[in-house]
Amino acid sequence: MTGLVPLFAGCALVVAVVVLVTGRSVTAAVRVLVELLMAAGLLGLSFGMSWAQIATAAVVVAVRKLVVSAIGAAETARTGHSGS
Repeated sequence: MTGLVPLFAGCALVVAVVVLVTGRSVTAAVRVLVELLMAAGLLGLSFGMSWAQIATAAVVVAVRKLVVSAIGAAETARTGHSGS
């Protein structure tokens, strides 16, 4: 069952490339990728929890937060106003 995690991560890359090609938006593709990679990390935790898996999931969540914050800051800087 743990073979599903790399499969899901690979599918996340494929979906991100499809979003990039069809939407021509790097921002959207990166957002999709980090969300799906986070889902893959959480899926890995569901199969059994070791400290290494918990640490990996925590790193994935932290990277997701940083990427989403950076994208939001870049969009704000580009447009000159917040998205709300």
